[in-house]
Amino acid sequence: MSDKSSCKCKACQNACRVKPGWYKPGEIEKSAELLGLTTKEFFDKYVMVDYWLSDDENPDTIFILSPAFVGAGGGMSPFQPRGACSLFKDGDCKIHGAKPFECSEYIHTRTLEEVGVAHKACMEAWRDHQGQIEELLGRKPEVPDISFADILGLLS
Repeated sequence: MSDKSSCKCKACQNACRVKPGWYKPGEIEKSAELLGLTTKEFFDKYVMVDYWLSDDENPDTIFILSPAFVGAGGGMSPFQPRGACSLFKDGDCKIHGAKPFECSEYIHTRTLEEVGVAHKACMEAWRDHQGQIEELLGRKPEVPDISFADILGLLS
């Protein structure tokens, strides 16, 4: 088992190369402070708005903040966002001391079921904080349109 305080294990580094982890409310402020930025500056440069699509258990789509992936900049994430975290450089996390909840609770210490429970808990934490996301984004967030090509990509 790896040390949770380090980002040097292959599991963590591979996760950083696939999709950034989700913040819980109140965490982007700490990341911004670590980089000497205001929350809005940090959001505009390094954060994207991700989302949890509604389902039977969660009838509302919930928007969530996470670091943007390389090439995406800040703002709304595309449908099915995938890519290396923009804050992961040369094998190191630029915000390691204030990284998102999901990054600090990563899989090398959890089963897949536990990861799913933590992922859902992170989403639920945002349920009452949708106004903060709207304020940072400067508009009401919307789920990107899903094209036929996107759906085919999910099936392959």
